[in-house]
Amino acid sequence: EKGINALYTWCRWEPKLLKFVIQRFKKRCRIDGELPPSTSFSLSQRKQKLLQNPFVAWFWINLGFFDYFLQVKEKIFHSLKSKQIVICDRYIFDFVIDQAVNLGGGIDNIERILSYNFTMFFPMPKLLFILRLSPEIAVERKQDGTTLEYLNQRQYLYSYFSNYKDAVVIDVDGSIDAVATIIKVKTNEFLKENGIDYE
Repeated sequence: EKGINALYTWCRWEPKLLKFVIQRFKKRCRIDGELPPSTSFSLSQRKQKLLQNPFVAWFWINLGFFDYFLQVKEKIFHSLKSKQIVICDRYIFDFVIDQAVNLGGGIDNIERILSYNFTMFFPMPKLLFILRLSPEIAVERKQDGTTLEYLNQRQYLYSYFSNYKDAVVIDVDGSIDAVATIIKVKTNEFLKENGIDYE
């Protein structure tokens, strides 16, 4: 609306290189007769158990990082090189948290994943919004089958990134308009600080 050269992109990891492995894993679980097709939480528990094997975990995280890097490169690298503003819905932080959950959850697993140093290949955002919402309210708002267990795990892990130097944490239990106002104010401040004329 302001005529700013910007790109918006959905940047959640969609497994491609690991897609075949994931499909075989799910199929094997169901062939064994241990899990009904709809039991996603039980599949997650089974995957966590499998990733307790250090070699399997190393393979999964390294291939996952490489897979995600290729997706990010395709979506945003060209725009960044041309000095275009890039707005990502989800990013490397979301990927790290997903893998931490796969390894069993816990802040220690976030630090374990970050120790792989793959994050050096991902441009870090100059402005990061973290929206904090109670899992109970989130379940009511999403209404897409997302479980309370899933949201509880991720809320706790996202708190790890709240101290990121360019992070703005916003409580979104209130009205959407109030949240939008905070984001607009912080974004305008960022644009002015970086000499971007949007008037």
